[in-house]
Amino acid sequence: MVWPLTRDQFLLPGKKKIAAIVAGILLAGTPVAAFNYWLNNLVLQQGQDEVDLSAKRSIALAEGRTVRVIAALDELGMRGVEACRPDDVQILRRMTFAATPVKELSVIGADGQTLCSDLGSPINEREVITSQPISNTGDLFFEVMLIGSRPERMVRIRRQLAGLPGLAALVPTDLFVAQISTQGGVPSAYTRMTTRDGSLIGESGLQRESSGPPAEVFTSSRVSGRYGLKVNVALRRASVAAIHSDLQEIGLVVTGAIALVIAALALLVPWRQQSNPISEMGRAIRTGEIVPYYQPVVDIVSGRLLGAEVLMRWCKRDGSVVSPGSFIPLAESSGLIVEMTRSIMYR
Repeated sequence: MVWPLTRDQFLLPGKKKIAAIVAGILLAGTPVAAFNYWLNNLVLQQGQDEVDLSAKRSIALAEGRTVRVIAALDELGMRGVEACRPDDVQILRRMTFAATPVKELSVIGADGQTLCSDLGSPINEREVITSQPISNTGDLFFEVMLIGSRPERMVRIRRQLAGLPGLAALVPTDLFVAQISTQGGVPSAYTRMTTRDGSLIGESGLQRESSGPPAEVFTSSRVSGRYGLKVNVALRRASVAAIHSDLQEIGLVVTGAIALVIAALALLVPWRQQSNPISEMGRAIRTGEIVPYYQPVVDIVSGRLLGAEVLMRWCKRDGSVVSPGSFIPLAESSGLIVEMTRSIMYR
């Protein structure tokens, strides 16, 4: 005798299928959730590591520049430069060529005004925004200035005792704040460097606005204990997450099956290989792409040609020319500056 199937017995296979589908979704969702949790932590860690590294790098760069400038001022003092005599001006010129970060060396009067520079006596408009001592003896000062009728912000490091002439060096502010990232491009993080009293020295990065909820912005601050400089770095979380958008897409694909999740993560994650700017710079030196540009130095009083300032330019194979401000800081920090300088001396 065959007993007829009841309604519950008739629906049982369908219920089992639904239960199996739900179980499959849950099983697939577990690794996906774990993957998303891992990805979120990766974004957080990499974002914070990037801003911390940028802040440390900026402080180290600024301290290195300051040390070199002070050493140049010390050497001028040992050579007895204290006035605007022709011999003194010649020494200023030679030292300007030798001191890499220095744009101008000058003699300063007792009132803090510039008397003459390595270019001669005529001095353009100058305004001191802030001045702070950077030595216990009170003879060294770190100053932010506006130079020229169309003001350009520059850093001036001045050595001067009260009531006596002094010496000073001007350095462009973009040499205190890194203008290129460790990968060789424009920094994605916004960096702002200030003096102890909060006066702006310089800034860099694509993101000029770093406002937003704290959870959406990575921040890092560092202070130079030697010179009182402060740097703040901010990076939007979206900028870091964009790098890993391909991983998020994989996270959606792997919802189909646990096995495919593991296989996709092992085989399909595209690890981006960033080009190495240091290697590219080394190749440019070897192939002669770093070329000298000669800028004449003329005595503006007599009109006599005194010499020439040698400027580096990177002439790439595609015909583009890279200005020194874009590659000199990286060359200095990587140790290639010596080889680069030697290469143009043979040209």
